Amino acid sequence: MNDYYSYEKKLNIKKVIIAIAILLAIVIVIIVAISKNKNKDNNTNNTTNSTLIEQPSPSTEVENENKKEELSTNIVYQDINKTISVELKRSYGLEVIQPQDNRLLILQSNDNLSLYISKLDLIPNRDFLDIVTADKDSYVNNIGPYSNLTELRELQVGSLRAFTYGLQFLETTSNSAYILQIVWLETPDCYYVFDVEYPLSDDIYFQTVLTEALSTFSIEALKPN
Repeated sequence: MNDYYSYEKKLNIKKVIIAIAILLAIVIVIIVAISKNKNKDNNTNNTTNSTLIEQPSPSTEVENENKKEELSTNIVYQDINKTISVELKRSYGLEVIQPQDNRLLILQSNDNLSLYISKLDLIPNRDFLDIVTADKDSYVNNIGPYSNLTELRELQVGSLRAFTYGLQFLETTSNSAYILQIVWLETPDCYYVFDVEYPLSDDIYFQTVLTEALSTFSIEALKPN
């Protein structure tokens, strides 16, 4: 009799253990399934977000391309009477300012880049180099504090002879260091003087402005018929 009850007790314990094992297996399967679904949803959301970030709308792409194209193009600037012209990058943001005195063309930007082109009468019976040397001496005597004054250097602009010099000076209004570069260009009828000024801190952006202006400089009277 006791053996029978002992056997029944052991059988009941086995059943309980089996039932618990089955329940644990079911719980584990449910947890794994839920976890997989969450991962799938996260992956789907990430893919969607990534797609939205990496694939801008066609209209945005067109606008960006148009802006790049605009900044990469050049603008031709002329004086009022269209006697001279230069071609410079649109990205400089230069605008034509009302000319003053003997200056034919004044260009300025919001970044404090300035380009002045003046026209002066020829001085007969006087060497061109002497004229530019006198101008340099006068400039440095009146500009105030300056540094890094360069020697006069001869240039060839097309078929025309030119001289250039440069320096750095203190712009008193902003108390900032500026770069000044001047070029005298001699033609059969007159002199053209190029004056470029900009902040020293922007030298990396504007150091080729004068070169571009000289290489594209056009005089209407000297154009072939």
